[in-house]
Amino acid sequence: MSPPNSELRIRQLDDADAKEVSELAVRSKAVWGYSTEQMEVFRRELTITGEEIDARIAFGATASGRLVGYYTVVLNSDDSGELEHLFVDPTRLKCGIGSMLLRHALAECQPRGLRSLNVLSDPNAAGFYDAFDAALIEYIPSSIPGRSIPKYRFDVVPPDFLEATDIIDFQNPNIQALAAELRGQSPDTLSLARFCFEWVRDNIQHSLDFQRTEVTCRASDVRSIGTGYCYAKSHLLAALLRANGIPAGFCYQRLTLSGDQPPFCLHGLNGVYLPVYGWYRIDARGNKAGVDAHFSPPVEQLAFATDVDGEFDFPEIWPEPLSVVTDALQSAESVQTLATCLPDVLPDEIESIWESVNKKPIARNREG
Repeated sequence: MSPPNSELRIRQLDDADAKEVSELAVRSKAVWGYSTEQMEVFRRELTITGEEIDARIAFGATASGRLVGYYTVVLNSDDSGELEHLFVDPTRLKCGIGSMLLRHALAECQPRGLRSLNVLSDPNAAGFYDAFDAALIEYIPSSIPGRSIPKYRFDVVPPDFLEATDIIDFQNPNIQALAAELRGQSPDTLSLARFCFEWVRDNIQHSLDFQRTEVTCRASDVRSIGTGYCYAKSHLLAALLRANGIPAGFCYQRLTLSGDQPPFCLHGLNGVYLPVYGWYRIDARGNKAGVDAHFSPPVEQLAFATDVDGEFDFPEIWPEPLSVVTDALQSAESVQTLATCLPDVLPDEIESIWESVNKKPIARNREG
């Protein structure tokens, strides 16, 4: 029986792992039913030396001390990397290990300043990279005569998710001061992201929960006035994260306003790019009876589920808030008037929004 994923650990590989990872790669490759002659070619290609491991970004996934998957990344001279190997033991396929290793590889690329990660995929594994919305660049000749293999590219973190804007104005002195204060309390990036989340969740009053009258939109206004709808709170959280160099964007759900009946409205939350875990959603709207949102990666604990017919979990992470949201916030006379006409978007309207914006969203990965 395979151990549960809760027992999985990721560790850095060293030269002593060369034989074990080479054998794992061959076992994993063989699941696609290649001939003996083809596997001999692959064995030569997949054998890695200790020196090569030491020269690469190389990490393995272990369960109960046993290696069950690994990846290696080669660093190029043009701010890109090559995902040279990513293999999972055949006994642990379809358990999410490949997804975990890919997210880890992307997270390891970020602090090294890589802008993209390229992948030459076995044609049989192409669906795995398609599920992560990797960009298909080209097909190149394979070592097997007569076939080609797909080459994909991941943008590690588009710079749009770190930018200051008119709404996410983290250059504001009050936001800079708070960002520095939270940074001083944090031993690492993961803790810093959690502290930013908890500060906004617990210190900024939700406009309706506290019956406030002021409508805020710009991050600096949310900080100074101390209140905001879920959308506005997500603007401040993104500002604090970006001020600390942590990529952050905006996510949306379509929810009923009350109970299980229409009307519907958008609910705003954040996506944050975390080391090891990759993109992770957090919801700082503020807890209350029946709402219990927390920071507990890799498990999402959001304020609301989308269980009712007509509700929807939008998969995109947007670098800027949707204009339908900011327009509603900036034109509302009061919290109470906005409550009668909260912004709403139908799932089939997202494509036209995507096409209308200059800064494109990315899609959250799906487990594979």
